[in-house]
Amino acid sequence: MDPEYEKRLLRQQNGQMSPFGSPNLSPVVSPNKKIYGDRFIPSRTNACWHISFDLVQESSVQAPPQTRKAKEANSDSAKDGLAYSCLLKNELLSAGIEDLKEVQVEERKVLTPKETKNLFRYNTPRRCADGCDASPYSLSPVGSKSQKLLRSPRKAVRKISKIPFKVLDAPELQDDFYLNLVDWSSQNVLSVGLGTSVYLWSACTSQVTRLCDLSQDSDTVTSVSWSERGQQVAVGTHKGHVQIWDVAVNKKITTLEGHGARVGALAWNGDILSSGSRDRLILQRDVRTPSVCGLKWSPDHQHLASGGNDNKLFVWNLTSNGPVQTYTDHQAAVKAIAWSPHQHGLLASGGGTADRCVRFWNTLTGQPLQCVDTGSQVCNLAWSKHSNELVSTHGYSQNQILLWKYPSLVQIAKLTGHSYRVLYLAMSPDGEAIVTGAGDETLRFWNVFSKTRSTKESNIGPQQHLASGPGLGQPPQLDLGIRLLTDPVVVSLCPQTEAVYMLWGMTTTATGIHPILSRYLMAWKVKCNIPKRFSWLNHAVNLSMKNHMCSFPKRFFCSSYLQEIREELQKYPGGSVELTKDDDTGIAVITLNNLGKKNSLSGSMMVSLADHVTELSQWTKGRGLIVRGADATFCSGGDLSTVRALLQPQDGRRLAVFMHDALTRLHALPLVSLALLQGAALGGGAELATACDIRAMTPDALVGFVQVKMGVITGFGGGTRLVRLVGRTRALELLCSGRVIGGEEALRLGLVQHLLSGSGDALEQAQALLSEIYCASAVPLVRATKSVVTVADDDGRTLEECLEEERDVFATVWGGDLHKAALAKNVKHTGAKTS
Repeated sequence: MDPEYEKRLLRQQNGQMSPFGSPNLSPVVSPNKKIYGDRFIPSRTNACWHISFDLVQESSVQAPPQTRKAKEANSDSAKDGLAYSCLLKNELLSAGIEDLKEVQVEERKVLTPKETKNLFRYNTPRRCADGCDASPYSLSPVGSKSQKLLRSPRKAVRKISKIPFKVLDAPELQDDFYLNLVDWSSQNVLSVGLGTSVYLWSACTSQVTRLCDLSQDSDTVTSVSWSERGQQVAVGTHKGHVQIWDVAVNKKITTLEGHGARVGALAWNGDILSSGSRDRLILQRDVRTPSVCGLKWSPDHQHLASGGNDNKLFVWNLTSNGPVQTYTDHQAAVKAIAWSPHQHGLLASGGGTADRCVRFWNTLTGQPLQCVDTGSQVCNLAWSKHSNELVSTHGYSQNQILLWKYPSLVQIAKLTGHSYRVLYLAMSPDGEAIVTGAGDETLRFWNVFSKTRSTKESNIGPQQHLASGPGLGQPPQLDLGIRLLTDPVVVSLCPQTEAVYMLWGMTTTATGIHPILSRYLMAWKVKCNIPKRFSWLNHAVNLSMKNHMCSFPKRFFCSSYLQEIREELQKYPGGSVELTKDDDTGIAVITLNNLGKKNSLSGSMMVSLADHVTELSQWTKGRGLIVRGADATFCSGGDLSTVRALLQPQDGRRLAVFMHDALTRLHALPLVSLALLQGAALGGGAELATACDIRAMTPDALVGFVQVKMGVITGFGGGTRLVRLVGRTRALELLCSGRVIGGEEALRLGLVQHLLSGSGDALEQAQALLSEIYCASAVPLVRATKSVVTVADDDGRTLEECLEEERDVFATVWGGDLHKAALAKNVKHTGAKTS
């Protein structure tokens, strides 16, 4: 070899010379052909193909700026190049790459050359010997690994908008690194602290409201934070105060003090609020107001046990100002407390829904003894006076009564019967019987303890309802001025003593015995052979049936309980429900008006609807009622702002109780009611329609029980009424699918009875429909007919009860002025024409 050429070759290998200007590359360059003309050596710019065929050269020259589309195109091209590089690596180097995810995205140089001193390799890459090659019968030009690589899914390119979708002005939003002035609640409401005020912006309605103004206190907002449920917002101030606000009523609940400087950070953990301040302190406080919900003195009257909703149980003595013992094992409010009369110092306590446990304590030593998980909220505890046994009553979700043996904690008996939480418990003086009370408005007596025999589950059962009423064989002072009960009533006839027992007291109403009482009395009158000396009972029943043309359901709810729900619903305003009455035609119109929300029912609208039903029940000139929605839309169900504020299970039960009462009373009105369905009647709107006697739809109207699409089921009674309207199978299909149907299908299924014309005013057509067909008769006849039909439609009534109702109502119109006038005109024969 020529010495000069050998030197040049060595210089290239050592990086001293490169035609590409790269110190990492040393391609062999052929000598000048003029000097070394005895042979030809081809020039290869990249001789080491197995390691540098996909080399990406880094350019030191700054590329010109590119447009966004060009950048996206380059990004896509780079990913395609990455896939191609992996494919070549599989085929040439047997890399075995099956998925692009195995390759690091940021590794742009898939085959970065490695420095090596060897210019030549004397072995050839071989295919893997584990069968990764393609089958010899395969038609694919690439191996199996490469085929999997080509079939691997390509990750979608995430595109993020470079511009905001909404911009809001925020004057006086401070430029301070140490403040937290914006927070977004779980109810989709944004709170912003601007200067001295806190503003709320609803992402659903874009409505802005001012929550508070601290200018009167010469203070400014330094932090805001929503509670986890989104019902309360904490506001930190420059003076070191923390205010807790209830956003539903725009009312300040409390002000927490303790910091000496501005509060710049807030964080919630359930009902625990943590606040951080410039004074370098972090304070954690329970924002709930502790309340005592259980108190019991020990049998020796030396110690008092108290429980509260702070989940703590305290034991106090007669001399100290503070508790002598504190127990914190419960995880929920402690209401149920009972001292053992058999073992000195033995205390039992029960926790609420989040705890569900009955715990036993030795107050002499302060040590916990035993614990049993009951599976439901513990409401009350009571020890037997005669044996080492304990009875417990429960709420969510079992609503049961349990009898325990102590100390084995073996469950002796399980008693059921209450449909609501068993919140109340008392024991008889002899210690043998207990009485339990629940939200189902019944008091039930049970024989659970005995002096002479062991308690057996087979011998345990309710005795009777609370006795209060007339004495044996003594009729109450019934005349046209004294009437029974406007509140719920439970009546039973005790077969042993033949005494009539009535629950609650007596009030006055307009005419006759209250219809609820009438139905109970009628039921016992038919099923029990009431002795002759109770003839006053028969008289009372008959008097009531004559004076009341409408029927009421067996299950009514306590007026005080409904009033509590009413006050809660009024906290959620929006829209209105309007009532118009025409004394001349006897037809009233209820209009749901919540424009912008498709006439969805807010809390205040539900209250107004119930009030209008009450008003219509006292309208003596009425024959018919039309329920409609404003702006040619019936009702789209519950207002979402109200729904989001009532997401607890007990809230749903209370809402259902209120709407059940309102719609049941609507269905029982002595008026023929018609639901005018226009636009959309969805969810709760469809349930409202089923509470009316008849339904009429416009051609473009839609109706659907879409509750399942919202993660719930029918709650206003619409599911039960739908089964009676269209049958079990069809109702099941509509309820489970949430399918929305049109007028023709609804008419075919029997859900609606009339399809209105698309031309003309729909309200006028509905009024004509009532006037010409359903309300064409005189007011007393329409109301009497509605009463008979309503009773016959009640599955809780026997055939005999329905027939007796019809006989009694028939007697009220027979021989009346209308009957005599029709006989005088011989209407029966002169009007016998086919219409």
